[in-house]
Amino acid sequence: MSGPGQRRGDQGDDRGALALVLHSHMPYVEGFDTWPFGEEWLWEALARVYLPLLDQIRGAPVTLGLTPVLCDQLETLTGDAGERFLAYLAEVKPAIHAEDAEALERAGDGAGAAELRRAARDYTWAASAFEQVGRDPLAALAQAAANGSIWSSAATHALLPQLATEPGLQLQIAGVAGAHERRFGGFSGGF
Repeated sequence: MSGPGQRRGDQGDDRGALALVLHSHMPYVEGFDTWPFGEEWLWEALARVYLPLLDQIRGAPVTLGLTPVLCDQLETLTGDAGERFLAYLAEVKPAIHAEDAEALERAGDGAGAAELRRAARDYTWAASAFEQVGRDPLAALAQAAANGSIWSSAATHALLPQLATEPGLQLQIAGVAGAHERRFGGFSGGF
């Protein structure tokens, strides 16, 4: 029997009925140079999405979907890939933003130039945030979602109903379960 404010099956927990499920994925680009679809894509997502996301979800009861392909790449950031990320933030982004801001100023767009200079500071912040999480954004995301849960997807983020064979389907599911257990200590099947 449900009383006022309770859902059927509610065992008195204080969790609400709303579930925030954030799904994240990144095609495999680590080690693929930078342009046009290389590591730069991962670095931009890390600087402009995943690190800022950490500030928003810490302690929140969110369900965070982290695909195995994304996790593989985030794990590499504790090594040489992290050094390349920091170099990108310190050497590439400031130069590009400064050059583009100067061009906008010459064209008479002072507001656009000011916004580019402001955006350049976001990359400086990202470098600091990356260091603050011990250069391990995957562990930081897992810790930030500790009040919720971490889900996954098919091993290669495949669209399962479109797979041609049952063995292919089984490999996708078995691959994710093992990878998830290794990274996060268990797999509840959140998919």
